Amino acid sequence: MRTSLVAAFALGLASIAHAEPSTVGNDYGRALITLRLAEARRDARASSASQRAAAATALTGSAADAALVRELAGDYDASVRRAALASLGAAPCARASVTLLTATLARGTESDAAATALGACGDRAAIPSLREALMRGRAPAETAAALARLGDGEVARRIATGLERMGGAWAQAGERAMAVLDGRGTVQQLGLRATR
Repeated sequence: MRTSLVAAFALGLASIAHAEPSTVGNDYGRALITLRLAEARRDARASSASQRAAAATALTGSAADAALVRELAGDYDASVRRAALASLGAAPCARASVTLLTATLARGTESDAAATALGACGDRAAIPSLREALMRGRAPAETAAALARLGDGEVARRIATGLERMGGAWAQAGERAMAVLDGRGTVQQLGLRATR
């Protein structure tokens, strides 16, 4: 496989040698991008979880490789799944990606990564799933942030207030959501993690 990648890159460089000087920079950049995407596609099938996770990240925004990234979202390794979910959040998201992300959110696995990706997608079709996840206390800070990003911050605020009134772990979930909605920091700045 490595030989074919080198051959593809050499072919790209050969075409640059015969190009107009004003297009060489663009052609060289395209050749490098093509090579990196080919390597990422190869690494997506690697036995090493770190290589697969890096491949998912490298394929971010590649519409042609969205199906491969969705496949990586079902990987047995959590780091690969999380990298793939983050990659799927690159806007604009394909309908199949939004479907996978909402299913992941509903399952409760990697809810924080799924909610963040859904917010980044910008697809308002995800709002009902995000509302449901917040009502269940799943990744409350990330889910509230995603709802706010999608223009549904007021409903997220009402849900968070309801959670706070329930007491116990529900109140903690509501507090985490309200912290983000009130602008007391981002999920990362507040050091919040998903509780469910």
